[in-house]
Amino acid sequence: MPPDRPTAESRARAERVFFRRAIEGQSWSVIRDAEGFGSIGAAQSAYARYIKRNPPPSSQAVMTEVMARKRITTSQAIQAMAEARAAGDHDAFAKLAAVVGREDAELAKMAGLYAPERHDVQVAVTAEDTRARLLALAAERDQLTARRPAAIEGEVIR
Repeated sequence: MPPDRPTAESRARAERVFFRRAIEGQSWSVIRDAEGFGSIGAAQSAYARYIKRNPPPSSQAVMTEVMARKRITTSQAIQAMAEARAAGDHDAFAKLAAVVGREDAELAKMAGLYAPERHDVQVAVTAEDTRARLLALAAERDQLTARRPAAIEGEVIR
């Protein structure tokens, strides 16, 4: 069956389908009726074609974009800090310093500087080691109780 509309219009409609489903959470039947599809399957096919044409960016690309934005906003905040200091506006300077500190902390987290260190520790304990340790603890306990006099329970009557 030949297309019933130009490619640009079909792609715009597929984008609207994606927006309605992914962003607004509309049901397939609502999307079908709103966009004039003949069936729910046709709306779902438009959605799938849109996703295939517009794959999500890689995590590395997203990280690069976010870090570039953070660098720009941090440099603007630092410039505003210099202006606030020159103007003697200590409140604005302090608020901007806090913003720069938060930006630095977020960048450090993104770079993995907050990641815990990983250690590979292997412990090999045998049953004999455990038994010897328990016997030593029991002997130590017995020596401590032998040195203390036994408690005498009693009642004082006046």
